[in-house]
Amino acid sequence: MTPRSGARRPVPGGAVASRVVDGPPRTPAAPPPDGPARGPEAPTPWLASPRHLRWLVAVGLAALVLVVVALVVSIHESDTMGSMATIQTAGFSQPGSTTPVPFSLPVLQPPAAAPAHGTSTASMASLRGRPLVLNLWGSYCTVCRQETPAVESVARRVGAAVTFVGVDTADQRGTALRFLRRYHVTYLQLFDPGERVASGYGIQGLPVTVFVSGKDSVVGEYLGALDAKTLTHYLGTLFGVRVPPRCRSEATSAPPSPRPACASTPTSSKLTTPPASRSAARR
Repeated sequence: MTPRSGARRPVPGGAVASRVVDGPPRTPAAPPPDGPARGPEAPTPWLASPRHLRWLVAVGLAALVLVVVALVVSIHESDTMGSMATIQTAGFSQPGSTTPVPFSLPVLQPPAAAPAHGTSTASMASLRGRPLVLNLWGSYCTVCRQETPAVESVARRVGAAVTFVGVDTADQRGTALRFLRRYHVTYLQLFDPGERVASGYGIQGLPVTVFVSGKDSVVGEYLGALDAKTLTHYLGTLFGVRVPPRCRSEATSAPPSPRPACASTPTSSKLTTPPASRSAARR
């Protein structure tokens, strides 16, 4: 018997064919030669165009440069302010009294500019008339060994605009003279073994520097060792005196020294207590 169209054909063994016979088998259609069909092409995004990408790169680089410049300027200003704060505050104090301590002391070493002036003593009254830097020191003072070359350097450069006077305090004459020769000190030095000046200012340690204006008024005191930069700053701030820059010839104006006068030596702000006991402070 011939099966009907669309009926399942019997197969040997009683199995039934799983495919329905509706006619000849269909061949699947081949894909188009150019691949699957695509819709309309999407427009190029604005940010992806080459012209705008170049513009964005240029803007980014400019912003980066501005950030770097601002950072460098900020660091420089921070360093400058930090440095100035150190100069203005380390060791400096306003005096309790603006009246200079009167004294009359023997000359330990005359100034190099006038070695034969014939004066064996010097007083506070004889030093009036121009700004005065009164530096109290001692040969036993380890910090003074660091400070002395810097003070000598500034004293040479400032010349007659400011009077520099050293006061050797609670010391021995021979030891003090050897100290001055070692560091080639050229400004006037006075000898104060009884600590009259130190006691008058209430000083408890060395070195100490007293600044007296040309109008005979104490305008500041510095406790501890000065370096050339700090001393130069205070001469300008307190006296309005500009210190000329360091010159090469200055280093050769004295015999060779472990610390040339032109060198700026970093110093400590520590104080050395003189061997003799201090009297009651004036302030």
